[in-house]
Amino acid sequence: MKYPDYDHVKEIMRTELPHILREDASIHTYLENFIKETMFPQIESLNQKIDEVKNMLERLQHKCEEHWAESKKRWDDNDRRWDKNDRRWDENDRRWDENDKKWDKNEARLIAIENKLSKIDGRTLEIEYRNKISSYFGLLLLRTKIIEVNHIVMNLRDYLSHSELKELFCLDILVRGKLWNSKKMILVAFEVSSVIDETDVNRAHRRSQLLRKAGFPAVGAVGGHDSAAGINEKAEKFNTVVLHNGSILFWDEALAELNRSGPHTFPSIKPS
Repeated sequence: MKYPDYDHVKEIMRTELPHILREDASIHTYLENFIKETMFPQIESLNQKIDEVKNMLERLQHKCEEHWAESKKRWDDNDRRWDKNDRRWDENDRRWDENDKKWDKNEARLIAIENKLSKIDGRTLEIEYRNKISSYFGLLLLRTKIIEVNHIVMNLRDYLSHSELKELFCLDILVRGKLWNSKKMILVAFEVSSVIDETDVNRAHRRSQLLRKAGFPAVGAVGGHDSAAGINEKAEKFNTVVLHNGSILFWDEALAELNRSGPHTFPSIKPS
């Protein structure tokens, strides 16, 4: 049996089917029932699935909205807390700044008080050295005596400039004495401080050199209750005598350097 061509059938259905549907009610009913039986269940199933997906998306959207609302509330609460903490931190910063300023003022006051106490201690120590100069230098010099710079100023002015003379007049103590087993009189440029530091050693050395420049045999010396780190090394380098806690350092070294460097001829030291 020969079947009709498929394309031919399609062409007949396309051209004749609309006429048949209009004229033949049974065919119309048949096609309607056929579509209901074959297509509607699939469409209904699809619509049902679409409705389920829509419901699921609506529930998910509702949950997301609830979550975002809750999160936003938390963020708003956190923002308020952060703002409050920021204000507290700003206030704490302001208080810390005020406290820092107070501490700086107190520290400055303490430093000023310490400096004043140090000066008072230094002055008190200088008075002690002046009153007991023979006790401190008795094992080093005979006929120990404190003299004032202006007692020998006439011998100094011909050799030193005005600024150099001014430097010598700032000397703490000028000691005169005769060396043991010798007729030689020498001067000691003595700087006193509660805590001996590098500045004291430099001053004693520089002022003893000014005395030598004017023709006087002189050595530098420093004395105090305590000394900063490295002072002994500094004093030894400059051949400067150190009197500290009852000990005497670098006296022989200072005399040896004086004998090497001079002056070898010098004016007599006769304080008025």
